[in-house]
Amino acid sequence: MRGGRSWSIYLITFCLLPVPAVAARCQLLEVIGGQGTKQVKEVSVPSVPYIPFLPLGIRNNWNTDFAVPGGKKYRSFTATITPDRDVSYGIEFYLKYSDETADKFFHKTVELKANRPFTITATPRPGNMPFQVNVLVGGMERAIGSKYTLTVEACW
Repeated sequence: MRGGRSWSIYLITFCLLPVPAVAARCQLLEVIGGQGTKQVKEVSVPSVPYIPFLPLGIRNNWNTDFAVPGGKKYRSFTATITPDRDVSYGIEFYLKYSDETADKFFHKTVELKANRPFTITATPRPGNMPFQVNVLVGGMERAIGSKYTLTVEACW
């Protein structure tokens, strides 16, 4: 030691300095066929297939698609569902790719509480970005007629 100073003091001081956190940058995705980044829906009755010569064909409104903008490598996608009342929803969450394939990240019936957000997160395939995110929210018993708010966020 020259000059009576210890390098260990400098090393300890350096190691205790706070390291700035790298914050995730995220953006809300646009609803396809809708307006803006937030979708509010009232759950309809389930689909009834079209039967020839009978006026039956009912399509449900359980699917919502979100557009994934190009130009960024997203590391995660998060769907947030907030119901207006206590309800049981069947929920599915997919990332859709341009080669006409999709990865299913969630497929469960979940009991949700009124005004409490429920989130699901998915990660894309390595080296392949989806072009759409699909979220299906529906159900029978207490779900028909209930309303929910849905957003999807992409983070890089």
